[in-house]
Amino acid sequence: MKEWYMNMNINKSKYTPPSFVFGIVWPLLYLTMIISFILIYNNNKCINLCYPLIIFLIHTFFNLIWTTIFFKYKNYLLALIDLILMDITLVYIIYLFYPISKLASLLLFPYLIWIFFATYLTFYIFSNNV
Repeated sequence: MKEWYMNMNINKSKYTPPSFVFGIVWPLLYLTMIISFILIYNNNKCINLCYPLIIFLIHTFFNLIWTTIFFKYKNYLLALIDLILMDITLVYIIYLFYPISKLASLLLFPYLIWIFFATYLTFYIFSNNV
């Protein structure tokens, strides 16, 4: 899929990073997400799958379907909507995690920045390739 993205004939933002950046950034972000999840899951203020973790899992679903929507179906509008839902749920998750574990909340900030950037990149592709 990444070959298709790098070679596809669409207008991309001049700020689109080279493909190798995605291979470095995503594993690090997933690691921080997992650590954040575990910190909340193991905290006494959250028993089993407490509400913040349910929202986190819903957000993770949005994260996982984005790739299929964007790369397989090439539906830029739906991919953009999915990212906006990711933006909203992630901000809410950070808010919900903070009273339980400040560290778990803060670990999600790099991911939030990356998701905002991904939203910009997807918006650019959507608005310049219709």
